[in-house]
Amino acid sequence: MSATPPRPPTAHLMAQSARSTMNLVALGLSIALACAAGNVWVLFLGSWLYALLIARDSTNRLFWRKVAELDAQKARELPSESSLTDPSLMILVQSLRKGFEEIERVMKETPEPVRPHLRLATTFLNDVRAEAAQLIRDADSLSSYLLTSPAEATQAAVHKLNFEIARSCDEDVKAEYRRALTVRHDQLAAVADVTHEHDRIVASLQLVLGTIEAFPAWIYRLRVLEARAKGDRVGDVNDELVDLKAELASSQQLLEGLAPPSDEAAG
Repeated sequence: MSATPPRPPTAHLMAQSARSTMNLVALGLSIALACAAGNVWVLFLGSWLYALLIARDSTNRLFWRKVAELDAQKARELPSESSLTDPSLMILVQSLRKGFEEIERVMKETPEPVRPHLRLATTFLNDVRAEAAQLIRDADSLSSYLLTSPAEATQAAVHKLNFEIARSCDEDVKAEYRRALTVRHDQLAAVADVTHEHDRIVASLQLVLGTIEAFPAWIYRLRVLEARAKGDRVGDVNDELVDLKAELASSQQLLEGLAPPSDEAAG
């Protein structure tokens, strides 16, 4: 049994309720009636009703559960390529999407006796899809920063500060330059940490991709094992062929024994 999803923020619930079809229809009808009747009070009452419906939805447990489930479903979806800035992540998303589509195709063709063995794995696949989607978003966010981070300018500033420290004769001035140099070194270390985390996420995504692309092969392996459990068809065919060959050889020997001797043998 799935756990109860957390309640979304009230502002998010109100925004979803304001966009709901029923509430928009109520608002539209009130506007139409106000225009037809030429009465501003009808529009006022319609707007008040619209606000009341939004407030009702925001405190309705069934409504916020539905919103939470839709949010969770959206979070499990792989981001669209157009929403990403990193070209390598775009290619990875395309490969992941094809991999999941191939798994769905193979699952549909999988015999019914094998499917119970894949139920738990299918649940894990949904979790993996959600985790991969979030990792892709995280990696793309880091990629966007790294593309614009002034790493080269910071390194140039470090060289300039080292030069100023070596050139200056005033100890107070040197101390200020050293403080500035420490800040620049911290900045470079922070960028290095971001780069490391980005690389770690991308490596994890490659592991996910490999697992997804290998999954159909594992399904077919289960199909083979299930078929063997019922009987080794290949072995049965080979045995039948051996028996057939032996039967043909026996028939050939029998026919050769019944055949009359040739003229050369009689002479």
